[in-house]
Amino acid sequence: MQTPGSFGRAPRPAITAAGLLSLFLVVPAALAIGVVYHFIGWYLDLLIVFPLLAGACVGGVLATLAKKHKIRAKSALIAFGILGGLLCFCARWASDITQTREQFIAMRVQKRSGGNPALAQQWEPRLRRIYSPLRFAKAYLRLAAKEGTTISDVGSSSSSVHNSAITGTGFWLLTAFDALLMCGAAVGIGLKQAGSPFCDSCDSWYGTERTVSRLNPNQSDEAAKLAGAGQWAGLGGLRSAGATAKSHCDILLSKCPGCANGFLSVKRQVGNNIKTLWKGAVAPADTQKLEEVRAQWLQ
Repeated sequence: MQTPGSFGRAPRPAITAAGLLSLFLVVPAALAIGVVYHFIGWYLDLLIVFPLLAGACVGGVLATLAKKHKIRAKSALIAFGILGGLLCFCARWASDITQTREQFIAMRVQKRSGGNPALAQQWEPRLRRIYSPLRFAKAYLRLAAKEGTTISDVGSSSSSVHNSAITGTGFWLLTAFDALLMCGAAVGIGLKQAGSPFCDSCDSWYGTERTVSRLNPNQSDEAAKLAGAGQWAGLGGLRSAGATAKSHCDILLSKCPGCANGFLSVKRQVGNNIKTLWKGAVAPADTQKLEEVRAQWLQ
């Protein structure tokens, strides 16, 4: 949500050249997260959960950069979210393949040399040429698809000799789904920051949301209607009887730290389902009235 400038200053662009350049920091961050994922996933890999967590970490970096450089260009954040998710995915797989190759070559050297150090020095460079990174990667991927994957694998996080559950085409579809989850989580978190209220007048993000009042979820529609009509007194007259931690309707307010413009939202939560019923900007005078409503609710 943006408000028009009022101090003779042109509104900040949704993204500046410096902001665009800063987003490239997602690249090394995503690669590092992928490598960390490899070390964890080498011993325990939870399908769906770990890819989402990795993507969320990439998204956290993206959102931090967007907030610092005041980036609201959703197209740029989508592009870098997808890039970061794919790089994280590829870094994890590349690390898996590299470690497996090193173990495989060491095993072959031991077998061919019989433990003789002189023979081992002769065999190692020869085997490294035979099993080049590219050639080994192709063989590794074929074997991984043949052996399949399970929800929890010990050893290589991508494949398991025992208790294979998903192989062949199913394996590749699941792998593509992992990449999609990483990209989706990264993009989602980046877009959430881009959609946060921003005050053009003060060139600043709005502050943290605070709860004005918490109501019974049955009052959600009435609260949204009162908020849309600007009837703050009526909104303050609603009571929270029946609201619980997992079933409630929250009236949430964030303020610009400079001009006190506000942004109000009405959100209903029932279980894990959260829905925004109404959101919009409010003037400083109305923000003060909502603060009074909050004070009444806290009493």
